[in-house]
Amino acid sequence: MDLVRLYGRFHGETEGLVRDMKQAKSLADKHTESWEHSQVYIRAQQMIIIRAVDSWGKYCRSIILESCYATPKTESGTVVTRAAGILSRSDALAKVSQRYYRPPHREPSWHVPSEAIGAARYLGINNFTSVSLALGSTPNPIDDLRILRNSLAHRSMHAINRMNQVILNYGYKGLDAQEFLTMTKLPGILIFEDWMMTIRGIARAAIH
Repeated sequence: MDLVRLYGRFHGETEGLVRDMKQAKSLADKHTESWEHSQVYIRAQQMIIIRAVDSWGKYCRSIILESCYATPKTESGTVVTRAAGILSRSDALAKVSQRYYRPPHREPSWHVPSEAIGAARYLGINNFTSVSLALGSTPNPIDDLRILRNSLAHRSMHAINRMNQVILNYGYKGLDAQEFLTMTKLPGILIFEDWMMTIRGIARAAIH
């Protein structure tokens, strides 16, 4: 599959997540008189945050693995030749598992930019420069989004303290992850939406 198609899929997924977040916030705000109803929509917002990080990780995994063996085209039309010694997806997965095997996980944390870049380097993809420059670029809100996601997925005091520090860094205090991300940054633009637009820009740069 060409890298452009992988990006198109990611773009569509994240646009859908933004729409879902806006709708869930609107419904949560509408049903404040009912605790049970409002909690349903708050949980929906929290799941959207988790799905956003998962979508990013799957995208990074896909473009790096495809670049290893599938000779895909970049957005500029360049064909990415196979990495040395890798002829198939199973070859790529076998090699990366040798480096990142940490029971029960056999692969890197693809959603963490440094680990994705490290895997791309280890696999020897021939578009490493474009991928690494994009994934390593700043500002990249994925790290902060991942911390917010962890506060929802793990619920540990350490994760919650890290979430509170991220939110404080942006000038807010006493908010949950979904409350912070559904604050308005610009007229009509949620913080979550702004972050996803930035992440999509990074994702596109990685396939240029």
